[in-house]
Amino acid sequence: LKFVFRFVFAMGNKVFGGARAVVVTDAIALHYTTSDLRKDVSAILGVWHTCGLPLKLNPAEFQELFGLVVDAEIHFETFDTNSDGCVDVFEVLMVYIALAKGDFEEKLRCAVSVFDFGGTNDLGYDEVALLLAATTRGVHKVLSAAVTDVDDRDIQNFAASLFDRYRLLPSEGARVTLDQFTVWARG
Repeated sequence: LKFVFRFVFAMGNKVFGGARAVVVTDAIALHYTTSDLRKDVSAILGVWHTCGLPLKLNPAEFQELFGLVVDAEIHFETFDTNSDGCVDVFEVLMVYIALAKGDFEEKLRCAVSVFDFGGTNDLGYDEVALLLAATTRGVHKVLSAAVTDVDDRDIQNFAASLFDRYRLLPSEGARVTLDQFTVWARG
């Protein structure tokens, strides 16, 4: 799972530690992999913050936040896998962050900023688990052929491995810093 996480965040650059490039031909996936982290994703995050940080989006809100001009309905349906007329904004944001072109560490900073609900530049266990779940589930929806779906238990174990690395106890409210998260994600 850690490999998948690192792979996904490196994929927007089409590079993973010297590994061969992943060829993305699906039109939906191409949209995300051709986005630029600093230009496109930062703008989306700014709009999301000014909209009051909604957690779910209907089709109109989705279109407004992400500003899709072409195939907005298809993009929405890609994320609305349970057909309830709403999408999880975290999954879409994490797909943009993970697959966009940009520096690996900058992507991690962006991802942490989305889940740093207290604005403290660190994450608790639940925030880490949400980040990991949104990333793996969102990217699976866009790249199901390249990334397998991950179950909740794997997500929980993966989040626990971060806290275990630093001998932190989530049950005592421990939090990991951005630097700790970055070292762990790189490791």
